[in-house]
Amino acid sequence: MRRVSTLGLNALVVVLSVLTMNGVAYPCSAVRAAARIDLFTCPCPDPNGGGNLESPIYVVTGTIVLSNQRANPTLGNIVIELDAKKKGKYVVAATQVLDEAGHSFVNTCNGSFAAGPIPGHIVLTDGAGNELTFAQVKNLPQGSVVLHYVATFAGTIPDVTPGSRVRVRAVTTAINTDSTHTCSVDADGNGSIDSNVRTLSLQKVVKVPAIAASITP
Repeated sequence: MRRVSTLGLNALVVVLSVLTMNGVAYPCSAVRAAARIDLFTCPCPDPNGGGNLESPIYVVTGTIVLSNQRANPTLGNIVIELDAKKKGKYVVAATQVLDEAGHSFVNTCNGSFAAGPIPGHIVLTDGAGNELTFAQVKNLPQGSVVLHYVATFAGTIPDVTPGSRVRVRAVTTAINTDSTHTCSVDADGNGSIDSNVRTLSLQKVVKVPAIAASITP
């Protein structure tokens, strides 16, 4: 499997967030979630000394709109999942997760999610594509709040090919919500069980570009 080195991937994440956010306007009040997928190739050095590897990088850019009527919940974690269609059904092809501590797995009311099978990141941004830390967005205000994210999947995904359709699933888990349908789980990964936890899952089918754009690390 061709992979992008961790160092190269870290350098590319912020660049890709600016490239993919540029010129994108999502109607926050009209939808609960929006997403698109871009495909890049990266001529990254082969760690075995064989020259460069043309590694694909799938970049999902999207928004999630969360509404809170009577509470000020805390965001515990975010999951971005790419699902490929096999035999008429969507199945998980790759996953990235994010919490404040940077764990590679997170807990939700729908079970646990682990990042993989290829490397990548989730970056939170403002509407202009500027990177934000998890701490800057985790305290959710009353009313509606829009989360902007860029999720990268660096490497070959056998069931995701140029020109194919994939389902992007965004899963958010928040603590101390005002929902009547909650669970108790360690949502922020600090080792303690949190109460009034709510998990929201939103999904959108998007088309992978037929031609990849090239980017240099």
